[in-house]
Amino acid sequence: MTLDFKSGFAEKLTQFTNQKIALGFEYASPMRYLLRFDAMCRERYPTEHQLTREICMAWATKSQTEKNNSFRNRISQYASLRVSSDGLVNRHTSSQWIW
Repeated sequence: MTLDFKSGFAEKLTQFTNQKIALGFEYASPMRYLLRFDAMCRERYPTEHQLTREICMAWATKSQTEKNNSFRNRISQYASLRVSSDGLVNRHTSSQWIW
């Protein structure tokens, strides 16, 4: 799958995905959700380069047409990340990206 991120978070999303792949994770399926996150950010937060509570809450809100399993799968892809005041921290590798 092509890493075609275009939002203000494109560089960090690409770094995160490349790291997961380098660690041996099969990341094709989760990539769909990252691409959707990137598209949401492009559409709703086109000038934003800082991950905010508003962006996180927008992503974590279930849409009216979204089924429970789809919502759970979309959100569960971010279980390896924790939002901190500094940005995103990957629990598995302790790498930190300042967004």
